[in-house]
Formats: sequence, C-alpha cells, structure tokens
Amino acid sequence: MQNTDLIIKELYTGSYELDQAGKLDLSLPTNRLILIGTKVLDNRSNGPINFDVDRLYDELVYFNSYGSKDDRCPLSFFLGIILANRSYQVYESCLIDLINKLMTFYTTPESLDNYIIEVFIIDSLIRAYIRSGEPSQEGDRVQIFKDIKDKLVSYNLIKESKKETIGFQLKKIKYIEKVHRLIDHLEGIASFKYDLDSPDLLDLLGGLVDGNIGRDSLSGLLAILLGYDKNDSNLERQDQESETFVLSMADYLVDLRNRKKISRKYQVKSSPRHFLKEEVGYQAKDPILNRYRIVDKLRDGNTYIVRLETKSGPYNMTYTIRD
Repeated sequence: MQNTDLIIKELYTGSYELDQAGKLDLSLPTNRLILIGTKVLDNRSNGPINFDVDRLYDELVYFNSYGSKDDRCPLSFFLGIILANRSYQVYESCLIDLINKLMTFYTTPESLDNYIIEVFIIDSLIRAYIRSGEPSQEGDRVQIFKDIKDKLVSYNLIKESKKETIGFQLKKIKYIEKVHRLIDHLEGIASFKYDLDSPDLLDLLGGLVDGNIGRDSLSGLLAILLGYDKNDSNLERQDQESETFVLSMADYLVDLRNRKKISRKYQVKSSPRHFLKEEVGYQAKDPILNRYRIVDKLRDGNTYIVRLETKSGPYNMTYTIRD
C-alpha cells in the first residue's frame, strides 16, 4: 500500500493535461486553473482547509488577461481543495462557497447543484483510492460505483429554501439513475449510452469504462482512480522546468494538508495592467505570478500583448487599448 502523501502527489500531478506531443504545457487553460485552485488554498484556521477569497478574486482577474475561459469551469479546478482536506464533510460548506464564486465568474449559476454532486462523486472516488492504496481492478469497480450510489442516496443537502432543496434532490436522483445504469453496464446487464461531448461526469465515466480515455485533465485523473491505462509520461522522469514546478506544487499541497506549511493571508490588491507600463527586460516580483520578466511587447490595432517569463511558464497578457 502506498503512503497517503505519495498518493496525493500522484493524483495531483496526474491531473495536469499534456499537449499533443505528450509534454506538460502549463499554458493550457485547465492547467492554469488547477494551479489557481492550489494557490488560493488557505489553512490558517484550525478548521477545514478553505480558500482565500481575496487571492481568488485577483487570480481570476489575471486569468481574464492571460487565459481562455470556456463555457464551464473544469472540475479539475476543485482537485486542490479535495486533496487538501481529509473528508468531504469537513470542507462541504467551503466547497459550496467556492463553487458559488466560480459559477458567478463563469456566469453559470444554474450549474451549482451539478458541480456539488459531481465534486461529491469525485471526492468519493478519491477517498476509495486513498483507502485502497492501489488502482482498482475490474471486479472492484462495480463495488466502487455501488458505494457511490449508496452515498448519493444518503447525501442530503439542505439549501436556503424548500424549493432549492427539492431542486437539488431532483438533480441528485438523475445522477443516481445514471450511476445505476453504469453499474448495470459494468455487470453486463444493459448497455450505457453516453455522450463524450457532454460535460456530464457520468458520460465521461461511461466512456472510460468502454476504454475511451480522453487526453483532458479529468479523464486522466479518473483513469488513475479506476485503474485504467493512461498514456502518460511520468513527471519525475522529465527534466523540464514546468514538470519541476508541478512537482513542487504537489509537495506544497501535501504540506498544506499536513500543516507543515501555513498559508499566508493575501493582503494586497493587484492588477495585471501594471505590466503595460514596464519595459522589455524588466524583472520584478508580482503578487500573483511571483518573479517575472518582460520578454516582449506587441501591439496589433487595439490589442496589446505583453509576454512574460515566469517560473510557472510563459504568460501572454492581452489587453484592449482604446486611444
């Protein structure tokens, strides 16, 4: 059985997406968001490991300058807070607050309940993997999903109003039905129809069960948790700055979990617009990106791009300038 800390590091590093060449590219939007989800963790209290809301706000402001925001937040964003805490019950209220803020950022408040349920399912898979200390075998997967189904049945979240609580329960029932159909599929009783283009976690799991392992972050994580092959390169076998950085973030996550390191309160207010005023070659320390160097500045009409070099890879800060 593996040491828990090693398992945490394996799951964390294994969740990063690789590019078409099989190399880690930290500039991929999902990878940027996994980093943000780790950097905002706050373990200063004796309670659950929470998130620093002020840091989160500035991180997302910066992300708007360098990132590409899809229609929905990748579930991998929440991996940091899942792995840092020792049970779902401990951080549930923190999680719901975090999801609420992310749904506001993505302007998808209607997705709140779906995210709560899907993070709950991922958390259950992760806890089962940590307890076993090894990848599941084919015969184990049926029991894993039966356990998840039972947990979903007993999971009762009381919302602010009766209407919201009923709405959550109705969505939960739909997930329970899908898990049941997935179990039937695994047992050879019935087929499971899934749509790999759907953002639904159960569709992704259905594809995985049939051997369709995507290159995205979540597929990679689920492949590890359920013992499916994953065409991946071990980060520790590579000697690139980005891989070294991710491994250091995995160490940091474990230290936060074990409280060997205590996070600092984010007490500044930063804006990515200060890069516009700095000359090529300028080096300094930024509250969000840490140490950086301006490597290039380009302008195309009203679009201005400032290229930065940092420890976590290159950033292209993009601005719209009106004369």
